[in-house]
Amino acid sequence: MLKICQLRLILPQVYFRALSQLSQNCIFVSLRSRYEDVRRAMPPLVHLVDVDGKYLGLLGYDRVKSIFENRQLLVVDLFKPQNNNPTCRLITRSGLKVLQEAQKEQMGENIVAGSKPKKTATFSVTTAIEDAHLRLKAKNAEKHLAIGSRVKITVTKHRFRNVLTSAEQCYQSFLSYIPKELISKTVEFSNPDQSKFIGEIRSYKEIDPKILKARRKQEASKGMSRKLVFDFVEEKAFHLEQDDKILSESVLKAEDS
Repeated sequence: MLKICQLRLILPQVYFRALSQLSQNCIFVSLRSRYEDVRRAMPPLVHLVDVDGKYLGLLGYDRVKSIFENRQLLVVDLFKPQNNNPTCRLITRSGLKVLQEAQKEQMGENIVAGSKPKKTATFSVTTAIEDAHLRLKAKNAEKHLAIGSRVKITVTKHRFRNVLTSAEQCYQSFLSYIPKELISKTVEFSNPDQSKFIGEIRSYKEIDPKILKARRKQEASKGMSRKLVFDFVEEKAFHLEQDDKILSESVLKAEDS
């Protein structure tokens, strides 16, 4: 057992998979840096790993260049340097596209899980606003209501244009463009001369801040327990739990562009 531990310390962890449950074909995807083709920005020496996970050795740039040119492959940095030399891996063009899409999707999920909705989103319009522009405002307000935020809109009567639509009518038009199932309550008031109308729209998804904080914490803990894994040979991405049980598998196929 002691020899096995010493062996794991000697060999770089990124390509030593003999004693690990993870296949040689797979790696845990890093969410800190973006995977890109580094053929034009390679240092003089790199630890090179083949597509199937076989370690090819510490090679110079000329040797690495001849390999990826002859096999028409790309090179990605695995962000695990060994002795000040980066560890790179050969990958197909379609595989890199799948890897980038899977990483982008995972990073987007983490952002959504940790995002905090605004308490109140404010909009200001005048009665001279065009219908298409008002629809666009309502669509943006719908996004805020969908995550539990309140929407406050201020409609002001235009000073110079002789518009027949009143401030209240403009507000009602704005309200009609929002799905009714998102609205739980509206609070409306205007000034005495009817030149300004203010409406506050409350979402049915609006919940107590303590419950929201607990839910966000729970979602973040779930995100930490799931690890994104990429298979270089089969060119697919899937998630693993900490107990190494496959939670869900999403195969992403991409054609060579």
